Amino acid sequence: MDYRYRALVGLGNPGEAYVETRHNLGFRVVDEVARSLGTTLRPSGRMALAELKRGDEKAEIVLVLVKPMTYVNLSGEAVAEVREHYGIEPHAMLVVVDDMSLPVGRIRVRGKGSDGGHNGLRSIIAALGTEAFPRLRVGLGAPAAGETPGEGVGDEAGDEAATDSGARDHVLSRFRAEELGIVEESIERAAEAARDWLAGNDLQEIMNKYNRRQADSTEAGIQPEPGSDGES
Repeated sequence: MDYRYRALVGLGNPGEAYVETRHNLGFRVVDEVARSLGTTLRPSGRMALAELKRGDEKAEIVLVLVKPMTYVNLSGEAVAEVREHYGIEPHAMLVVVDDMSLPVGRIRVRGKGSDGGHNGLRSIIAALGTEAFPRLRVGLGAPAAGETPGEGVGDEAGDEAATDSGARDHVLSRFRAEELGIVEESIERAAEAARDWLAGNDLQEIMNKYNRRQADSTEAGIQPEPGSDGES
């Protein structure tokens, strides 16, 4: 039987206190994908996991949905286990991650890149020994100058989300009321992109489709943000 494996990995912090924080966008996208595919992730060691099979006996595709339960900065431990257990190569793993350099509502798909200062990506790169794995970045927005972060959970998680304490407070805060609708739309759009990838669509085509959607903002006079993670 010809098995082809693909893993979708969403980053976030476990526990009810972190469910709606900015740093948990990866978890929320994976949960939306699971919901749309009619499955639920269940605890499995250091992760929550769901396994789905698609296709027929001649060409069966195994889709693995993963949420590391190690806190963001140790995400690589769970990803390494997934790679070892399923034999999934890095190019067949799509990592969904929050990104402070992208405005709220924006998403961006890339085929590879550095960690861009994100400790979850740094952990995964160290675990896999390569930066060559696709990632789906979901904007959480940067803190405005002099901004007081919204209600959050402080730094109780032991996840050093950023070296700057202001940035750490920001990523561990919750979205403001006026951002909630935009956030939900970006999660739905990111989940759609993730499903396209899980279905085996070409990564370049996915990049063209979803990254190009952001061009409408430029035409309206909003300039695209510079990349922050060295991706190509």
